[in-house]
Amino acid sequence: MRSPTNAGFSHACNAGAREASGEILVFLNNDVEVTQGFIAPLLCALDPEGAEGIACTHGRDVLIARDAKDFAGQAMRVMEDTGLREQLRNSARRLVESRYGWDGIGDTLEALLVDTVGRA
Repeated sequence: MRSPTNAGFSHACNAGAREASGEILVFLNNDVEVTQGFIAPLLCALDPEGAEGIACTHGRDVLIARDAKDFAGQAMRVMEDTGLREQLRNSARRLVESRYGWDGIGDTLEALLVDTVGRA
């Protein structure tokens, strides 16, 4: 999309996010060179710290890599194994929609409120 004025990177990102309709949204600077298949490893490989606080399971929802060599290996697995890539994509999407979408957040909040009021 094009903007009639240059309001800065963050404004452009927000405007783009509002207009986006696909499954994946990636923000890139204009000097980034995109190669075929670049997104798959980014979607599927995290380091242990990056996965903290996310209710995900290694091998089912994401692949967790402990160092750069492991990350490269996990990225190659995802690029070479179509079945694994599809399984990770589907499982991760279900996880995010159920736990971190508005319905999942609402359910968690409601349970916390019921628990809190029940103790009062």
